[in-house]
Amino acid sequence: MSAPQADSPALPLDFFETPGAKLKTDSYAAVSFPIGLFPPKLFEYKIPEALRGQVQSGSWVLAPFRRRGLWGAVAEIYAEARFGGPHGEIIESVTWPDAIRLRTLALAKKMARHYAAGLAHAFKTALPFPRLLPQETRPSAAIQSTGADPELNDEQRQAFEALLHHAGEGRRQIYLWGPTGSGKTYVLLAFIKKLLAQNRSVIYMVPEIALTPQFLELFESELTLGPAFACWNSRVSGAQKKTLWNRMLSGEIRFVLGTRSAVFLPLTGLGAVIIDEEQDSSFKQETPPPAYHARDVALWRAEEEEALAVFASATPSLECYHAIEAGLLPAVRLEHRFGGSTLPAVRLESLSGPVDGLDAGLIQTIRATIETNRHVLVYHNRRGFNRVLTCEHCKTSVLCNQCQLPLTLHREEAAVTLRCHHCGIRKKPPESCPRCRAPKEHLKPKGVGTQRIAQDIEEALGLKILRLDRDTAKTSAPIYAEFKAGQSKILVGTKMVTKGWNFPLVTLVVVLDADNELVLPDFRACERAFQTLCQVSGRAGRGRDPGEVLIRTRNPDHYLFQSLVAHDLNLFYQREIEIRRRMRLPPVTRLFTIELKGSKREKVEEAARSMLDALRAKGLETNMEAMGAGPSFFQKIRQNWRFQVVLRSNDPGAEFPMDALGPVVSQFRKSGVMLKFHPDPQNLL
Repeated sequence: MSAPQADSPALPLDFFETPGAKLKTDSYAAVSFPIGLFPPKLFEYKIPEALRGQVQSGSWVLAPFRRRGLWGAVAEIYAEARFGGPHGEIIESVTWPDAIRLRTLALAKKMARHYAAGLAHAFKTALPFPRLLPQETRPSAAIQSTGADPELNDEQRQAFEALLHHAGEGRRQIYLWGPTGSGKTYVLLAFIKKLLAQNRSVIYMVPEIALTPQFLELFESELTLGPAFACWNSRVSGAQKKTLWNRMLSGEIRFVLGTRSAVFLPLTGLGAVIIDEEQDSSFKQETPPPAYHARDVALWRAEEEEALAVFASATPSLECYHAIEAGLLPAVRLEHRFGGSTLPAVRLESLSGPVDGLDAGLIQTIRATIETNRHVLVYHNRRGFNRVLTCEHCKTSVLCNQCQLPLTLHREEAAVTLRCHHCGIRKKPPESCPRCRAPKEHLKPKGVGTQRIAQDIEEALGLKILRLDRDTAKTSAPIYAEFKAGQSKILVGTKMVTKGWNFPLVTLVVVLDADNELVLPDFRACERAFQTLCQVSGRAGRGRDPGEVLIRTRNPDHYLFQSLVAHDLNLFYQREIEIRRRMRLPPVTRLFTIELKGSKREKVEEAARSMLDALRAKGLETNMEAMGAGPSFFQKIRQNWRFQVVLRSNDPGAEFPMDALGPVVSQFRKSGVMLKFHPDPQNLL
């Protein structure tokens, strides 16, 4: 049995829009394979007599492809061959029960179209264990409340009832928007309890694994979780995930706390998919394809399974804010903090130069806070000890050989290493400057990271300092427990400390250099900076004592900082939306980028510029505008030079015109040039 020849025609991705009926006379199948073809293609295979009636739209089949057997998804079955020439035969088929098969195929087709990905990639993302058939249905253990429902104030009660109303009326999405400390989590907890009591299932999603311990602590204190509950994230092994998946299919698991991929979990009787901290970019998949956003998938699942997609945050993404303002996304707002606490006072402190440590005044401010038995959170979004190692003689920094980016100095006990935060390479500091060969005495560390900040505070105050960043993330649970218990009064961290953490004794938040968030040349930089600073500010004053936030910046008059001082989110969002509208950027348009990379810079650059010309010529037939081509901000990563071509549609819901532009893009996939397609890029770096 031979595979389709290299020059065989292939069916377009949208060859059929709807799953076909189960017909024993259907003799051919259009199959998608999880391979890196762009544009994605479907290949036609013959269904042997023995498998007719078994192979259906949405089956997972084994077929010969390029001299080997390869598993793929059946997009459609039909009676007559669509094009001539020899066809291979399907070897084996795995077919799920109709409800799961058709639901998965429908979701996979939506993802494939919206994200311009292959159907098999989308299918295997939605159904990661396609050969694991469901077992016999087993009753789940009841998840019961351990006590009274959360005591909600009037505002929270109205929000809770709005969630119930939307779920009961058959609405499919709602946004829960409220300031940090307003008790959104307790509103969601009351909603979850109600759904579980109605024998519905719930998926609760958080952006970071580090947030799992505190949510687990909350859920365990309010519910008898037992075997009907599970956690789902990248720390769960493949074997464990396989077991959990089967238990979900059988109906045994009813409530899941997970990260991005949890949006696909096959819970029976789904009542709600809740995405907490909706604005976080972690909910957007980059690789492998499809480059889905969990927010989109949650809504599609809610529509298909008659559930409610709930998005929650103190700082909505600009996409959701725009949809709320346009009346497309219902929202319920909490206006006040829970328990009588007030939002912290935000104070700006002007910086005039680089931050190279903590000054005496800042140390004294921290000391005064902890002497009153209150806690301090120091935020700095740069991990490591020092940011760069710079030669005083030639003024250059020690760079990563693979990425041409500065290496970061890390200290671990007595060892000093240089690390690249892009490719992960580690090396000892050089004995001389790699460029001018000046002796190592001329190599001076510059800039500070969280390691250095924690050490400086510890030495100045003689106290134990906790640190939470990617280097300590595996111990986030004990760090959370220690800080909450007061075993340490000072926590230093990166973005990992900005969301979801609830520490009632924190009254002072220090942002050492807020401009770190603004310096990247990316259209989302200001939005991300605002969300991060608003979130980290919200860690202060959540208990009985009022909070204060000290933000150091070189741009105190920037509308971002003025919005933070005034606690006026609308001021920021309206200004930012106006800029996006003027610049024709998302959310009022839709972007696609094509990343080109390879080891030869000239070859990649030439391919990018030639692709731009070809797309501009062809794009006149579509609603897609080729904006430009150029080097990425991070020009070289892992020995590969990176360029990108940016495409834009004025329709924010537009699909990529695969038939017209896909072949144009694919002709530039050649020796020495790799292509990667990015729908809805989260940055242009």
